[in-house]
Amino acid sequence: MFRLGLGRAFAGGLCAAPQATASAAYSMAPAVAHRAGPLGGLGRAALPHVLPAPLTGAVAAPARGFASRKHKKLIKMAKGYRGRANSVYSVALQRVTKALQYAYRDRKVKKREFRKTWIERINAAGRQHGIGYSRLINGLERSNIELNRKVLADLAVTEPISFKSVIA
Repeated sequence: MFRLGLGRAFAGGLCAAPQATASAAYSMAPAVAHRAGPLGGLGRAALPHVLPAPLTGAVAAPARGFASRKHKKLIKMAKGYRGRANSVYSVALQRVTKALQYAYRDRKVKKREFRKTWIERINAAGRQHGIGYSRLINGLERSNIELNRKVLADLAVTEPISFKSVIA
């Protein structure tokens, strides 16, 4: 058998190859011949090993990549989230999914809110001229004036005189 010394001898930063006793080398030669390979059956132990450089300062950990492009894209979408939600894929997936649900819902809510605001503005401007919202809209439809609520609200706020001529 091969006998490795307890303390390896280092020369020029390289580890010395293991030493074999003479009797062990002769007795092992026939048994190892069938699987000797290019290193004589010693495997990686026959190769010199490079020793790591002595640590002189703080060593930065290697930067980790992403498992896939999909993970990278999702983490990018989670930028600005708090805690692990901006760096851990499984948590970021839940948060981004919920954020997309909120975004979809709130795009609809935004339209509702704008329509409510326009109706409030039209109603307020109409009441200044003595007519309520429903009568005003009904009168505009009867006289074939096809101005939508957005334009009517804008007229009521920015051009009160034009709004008065439209509803008269």
